[in-house]
Amino acid sequence: MDSAFPSPTSCKSSLSQRAPWCAPPFYPNPVANELHVDLPFTSAKVPTTVRLIDMNGRTVRTLAAPAQSNRIDVSDLQAGHYILTVEAGSSHKSFKVLVRH
Repeated sequence: MDSAFPSPTSCKSSLSQRAPWCAPPFYPNPVANELHVDLPFTSAKVPTTVRLIDMNGRTVRTLAAPAQSNRIDVSDLQAGHYILTVEAGSSHKSFKVLVRH
């Protein structure tokens, strides 16, 4: 089974040789206005969905078929913790995001 994300062992190599998913693919964190999400592939190669989910489990932002470089406006969201999920093919990865105004 092919995976869009690296195996845990590939993240233990030197920084110059680390797989793209070893570090969170977004910045800044904390974020006030615009969250940048950079994917190591295009959704044309791997079917991808990016979601920002609040702590109540509600999806507050969705990017279906995102580009390699994306921006998510969070300026109207309540300050607090969110989960950024990236589903790429059969793989899934989640990251903590702090919105602070």
